[in-house]
Amino acid sequence: MAVFDCVMMVIDAAKGIEKQTLKLFEVCRLKKIPVLTFINKMDMPGRDPLDLMDEVEVALKIKSYAYNWPIGLGKEFCGVYDRLTNQALIFESSAKGGSQLAPST
Repeated sequence: MAVFDCVMMVIDAAKGIEKQTLKLFEVCRLKKIPVLTFINKMDMPGRDPLDLMDEVEVALKIKSYAYNWPIGLGKEFCGVYDRLTNQALIFESSAKGGSQLAPST
């Protein structure tokens, strides 16, 4: 493994922690590399965010903290609540088929 300042660990919302993720995390733990976890695919059918956080804490033997919290899950996913700024970031569909940040109220 090359030298890194930190690592971004991406977890699939439906699959949770996979075997290769556990192996990589152990290497990071041994080398004392900070790990930031991102749960991906919240707009797809998946597991409950609290269940995923619990899995992270139990499987990796660490404490976790959510900086952002999803607003809705799966097809109802429409944005995130930013716990650091206490603001909701709501996404709206754009005319081009993508999404853009909508102002929160």
